[in-house]
Amino acid sequence: MIFFWGNNEYGQCGLGHCTRIVKLPKQLPYIQSVNTVSCGYYHTILTSVCSQGYSLLYGFGRNDVGQLGLGHVNSPIMTPTLIN
Repeated sequence: MIFFWGNNEYGQCGLGHCTRIVKLPKQLPYIQSVNTVSCGYYHTILTSVCSQGYSLLYGFGRNDVGQLGLGHVNSPIMTPTLIN
């Protein structure tokens, strides 16, 4: 289980919207098992292990110059998106 709060201007909290989270932390509903998280001002990267034992890398937040490594420059990415 992982919780996010903060600015969220670019969806970097991964909650599916760009509304600021200032009162109570919100649980990330999309991924239940998170191993590592790296948070920045504009985006977040996290890893999760799937049921087959593989590590999966996800990114969300600002991606206007491709900084999430998704192969496109669509921005913002408001939910965890698998990075191939």
